[in-house]
Amino acid sequence: KLQVLGATILQCDESEEGRGLDLKSILFNLRQYRSIMVEGGREVISTFLRSDFTDIVLLTIAPKFLGGMTSYSGGAPRERGRDHPKLQICYLETIGGDIILLAKPEPRNLDLI
Repeated sequence: KLQVLGATILQCDESEEGRGLDLKSILFNLRQYRSIMVEGGREVISTFLRSDFTDIVLLTIAPKFLGGMTSYSGGAPRERGRDHPKLQICYLETIGGDIILLAKPEPRNLDLI
C-alpha cells in the first residue's frame, strides 16, 4: 500500500549484534540524501548516538515515566570506562510541560569504543 502512495521500500540488514537494524547499511541506502530526520524513542536515539552517525539531536522530553523501563537511555549496558556519548546543549526551551533540547554530540575518543 505504501508503494502505491509513492514510498520506496528498502530491505535492511540486521545489525551484527543481532539486535535491530544495521545503521551503516541503512545510511548507505540513503546516501543520495543530504540530510535525514530520524524519529524514535530511547532505543533509536541511543543506537544512533552510540554509532557516531549523529550531527544534531532534537529531543522532546515529556516529564512522564512509563512502567517497565530498565534504562532511560536504552540499549545494552555499557562497560565501565568506555567512552559514553555526551551532548553539548545548543538550545533549551520549555513548551507547556515539555522540554525541547537541541544538542550536538561531543567528539569522542573512538579508540575506546
